Amino acid sequence: MLLRGSVLRRIIGLALLTAAPPLFPATTTGFMQEIRGLTLDSQQCYRVRDVFLEREDVKLYFTDGYLIFAEPLEDRTIAALFISTRFDDIGEVLLIPPTPAERQSMMRFVGETILNEKFRNAMMFFTDDTGEVLKKAIDNSPGSSLDVQQGERLASRWSSVMRNIMQGSTPRIFLDLYSGRSQDQGFFAAAIRGSKLTRFNIVVDPMLPDQVVAGQIVRSGNRSYYEIWSRFEGSSYREGNKRTLPFSSSLENYKIDTKILPDLGMEVQFEATVVQSAVVKAIGFEISESLDITAVRIAGSDVEYLQYKLPSMKYAQGQASSLVVVIVPEIQQDADRYLIEFDYEGRVISDAGSGVYFVDNRENWYPRSGNERTNYDLTFSYPSGLELVATGRRVEDTTEEGMRRSRFQTSEPIRLAGFNLGDYASTNREVDGYSVEVRATKSLERRLQTEARTVVLPTRAVSPRRRNERTSRVLTFPAPPSTSPARNIERIADDSAAAFRFFLDRFGEPAMPVTTISPIPENFGQGFPGLVYTSTLSYFSSGDEPLKKLDSSDRRFYSELMRPHEIAHQWWGNVVSAKRDQDVWLMEALATYSSLLWLEEQHGKQELRSVLGEYQQNLLEKSVGSTMESAGPVILGRRLRTSRLPSAYRVIVYQKGAWILHMLRGILGDANFLELLSKLCEEYRHETVSTEEFRALAAGYTPDGYHDSDLQDFFDQWVYDSGIPRLSMEWKQSSKGGRHTLTVQVEQDGVSEFFAIQVPVQVHTLPGRSLVKTVLTGHDDEDTGFTVVLRNPASRVVLDPEHSLLAIKQ
Repeated sequence: MLLRGSVLRRIIGLALLTAAPPLFPATTTGFMQEIRGLTLDSQQCYRVRDVFLEREDVKLYFTDGYLIFAEPLEDRTIAALFISTRFDDIGEVLLIPPTPAERQSMMRFVGETILNEKFRNAMMFFTDDTGEVLKKAIDNSPGSSLDVQQGERLASRWSSVMRNIMQGSTPRIFLDLYSGRSQDQGFFAAAIRGSKLTRFNIVVDPMLPDQVVAGQIVRSGNRSYYEIWSRFEGSSYREGNKRTLPFSSSLENYKIDTKILPDLGMEVQFEATVVQSAVVKAIGFEISESLDITAVRIAGSDVEYLQYKLPSMKYAQGQASSLVVVIVPEIQQDADRYLIEFDYEGRVISDAGSGVYFVDNRENWYPRSGNERTNYDLTFSYPSGLELVATGRRVEDTTEEGMRRSRFQTSEPIRLAGFNLGDYASTNREVDGYSVEVRATKSLERRLQTEARTVVLPTRAVSPRRRNERTSRVLTFPAPPSTSPARNIERIADDSAAAFRFFLDRFGEPAMPVTTISPIPENFGQGFPGLVYTSTLSYFSSGDEPLKKLDSSDRRFYSELMRPHEIAHQWWGNVVSAKRDQDVWLMEALATYSSLLWLEEQHGKQELRSVLGEYQQNLLEKSVGSTMESAGPVILGRRLRTSRLPSAYRVIVYQKGAWILHMLRGILGDANFLELLSKLCEEYRHETVSTEEFRALAAGYTPDGYHDSDLQDFFDQWVYDSGIPRLSMEWKQSSKGGRHTLTVQVEQDGVSEFFAIQVPVQVHTLPGRSLVKTVLTGHDDEDTGFTVVLRNPASRVVLDPEHSLLAIKQ
């Protein structure tokens, strides 16, 4: 699993959620309290008719109803409510996504390719010029008029509702207003109660790479999903009239000193250098909601800050964060760079039982403002009976008074740092100048331990007088001794080093000179620079007790594929990383297919085909009336994880992604495909890559005469769209004069008539002899076959003999 970005959390932050009260020192300016205490202004309530508001591609029609504005704050209006009070009052929102993929996404959620919904109330928050635009539209509307009396009723009833809904947007409002950002940098967000779609959100934000977002919070079980219906660049940005606003500050040269207490609580001192490209009055950071800031200093002096915790509900899309806003003193507001320090405490480590520890919040255990690459200097103090591993090379290791102190430093800039803690067995392997270190827990976490078994056996009384009296005997079978991951550490080290060498030979220099593989008591893995988290289950062979209860597919995944997948992330995600959220699929697909290349190296092509066959079955599995694959194209990335299809992200991004690369390998050929991967790491080392940049690079390796030389059709069909073709074949032959004429026809359905793929067909004649012809579908229906004259009659004709296509073959 790749590292997650913060774009989705920023969208959630603007999704108009109810949040917990902020944590801030008493000395902090009362400006935040003013925002949180905002009320609707009865003196600015209007009966409106035919008032129109346009925010990029979002069109809001307030046909009939009331518009009441919030009281001004710093001479700016930042909120307004549209409400219908009569049965014929109505508003309407229209949003037309600009691309086929986004229209299809909208269709999956709302049943139409566009959002065209009538509504009876809409709560709007904004720091752009929405207030001025709405007031001007009211002035120009002959049917609109001021209604103070109705305003008094609405203000008393709806002000508390407004404040409740506004909480998720409050930190952003604070940052925009306190920093004095222009209205061009401001956002617009609306919580709309639709007539059919219940409450949904629309956001237009110039700080997002895709400025227009429409979606809805859906709760399922104990999780909440923010389901994005559509997300795209706004019309002004597509036309080149505006550009995405860059962040005006970033962090570099992190130095983190962490003390882990015997009860697993943490006390942390953090420092980094702020680099500014413009005047900055306040800076926003993310940190785990489990950690509390106790002090912030800039250039050595205490400064004001606030920590704002988002709702406690657990989001399926990411780890829960709080937002920290730091007030920059005037003397540093226009400085190029200065030192910032945080003191904080809390708990991100828990006991999984039997002395096995779980590190949660691995991505936000320290303050972050983005995914910039920089150097890290990490120091940890922790109980001496444990061992800690972390990103970077260990440069110091001492023990004093029952506490062990370890220091790690990175040798080149990276995007994220992590650590793991446990009572470990240790070993290491050297691979061509690189170190592969392996840690394994000496105990098995509680969830994987086998429990004692009790059996009740019926018996008969021995006494003749009680011959018919039934009794019972209770037998207790003790639990078998739990096997330890540490028992397998040498085998794990050998396997991991072999996989590392395989990738090193093909992809080039890895992210870090030291790569440490460490266990995590969960069913997933994660690949940080130089630090691999992999499930405890991956430390066992398929026949070992912890894996016996799993099906064959899961046994193979944990024992053969998970560790190589996470090791491959040393290149895919850490050497080269995804440019935007919609490019994350590429990193996961590359890591997944790299693990399959290693599987093929060890066990042959048949094993690779077997796994790909399972992936195809998973993609074709029916759920809520349609196949898993139809949940959306791979380019949607994390948006595929929804309340209805929570596993669609994994199946489509990882498994269909692997199929896409396998088919690309078939087009380019093995040598060209491996050269492409090496070139990708070389050209984009320490850089980000987009899907389109990857397509352009791959197009340089297509063979001469290939019908889709720029791979545009291939990517349009497999990456930017969904659908799996269904292929069928008919063949007949006739003999005359010792020659045998074979005619083969291939038919395709289930996808667009223009869906073009080259289908290999193998013709068998004498035993041991065959030839392969290709048929191109999706171009000319009359030319989806071939005729060949043979010296010997065909005994068998096979469609896609190497199973090189993601297709249903009949």
